[in-house]
Amino acid sequence: MKADGTLGEISTKWFGSDVTTVKTTPTTLNPDAKDDSLKKVLDAGVLVLGLDASFKPMGFTNENGEIVGFDIDVAEEVCKRMGVKLEKKGIEWSTKEKPLNTGIIDCIWNGMSVSEERAKAMNLSEAYMDNKMVFVVPASSDITSPEQLKGKKVALQSGSTAQEILEGSEYAADMEIVALGTNVEALQQLDLGMVDAVFMDLVVAEYENTQSK
Repeated sequence: MKADGTLGEISTKWFGSDVTTVKTTPTTLNPDAKDDSLKKVLDAGVLVLGLDASFKPMGFTNENGEIVGFDIDVAEEVCKRMGVKLEKKGIEWSTKEKPLNTGIIDCIWNGMSVSEERAKAMNLSEAYMDNKMVFVVPASSDITSPEQLKGKKVALQSGSTAQEILEGSEYAADMEIVALGTNVEALQQLDLGMVDAVFMDLVVAEYENTQSK
């Protein structure tokens, strides 16, 4: 997909340019791997993809009730090349490992960042996009650094990499961390003045900022 330009086209559709980091030469899979999950998908003829269906622009429910997004477009193309159908299934992000481990879904594909903890709990693909975590504050706020959030309320998504990073940081003890179900809820609380900042993925923050203009 990278070599023939398809991945770049999908990226440009959602981000305005090709922001993917996948190598042109594909990674070679281990032929001796014992995992049979791919065989199960091929035999069933369907890949069940689990996602937080509010995670713009990676995978989210649009105004027509359809699940769309960058990751969804990529997954659709992958399934097309595999000769299987794609089934999209919304899951609770804070307990995302449960449907994966119990076979309710075949994979989690939703802008999930790589972390040491996740690498121990599941098999992760090669990273295909660079991402950072950022603090989002209202345009009227005078907060310009993490140090200024001392004694403030900071919202984030429960079960996210953002939560893992912030709670393990030097700033955690000095702020009130509010864990919510989705980034959408966190941003809504920010708009209502219920929290002082949101800690979230840069790619999501930039997309939301663009859409709000």
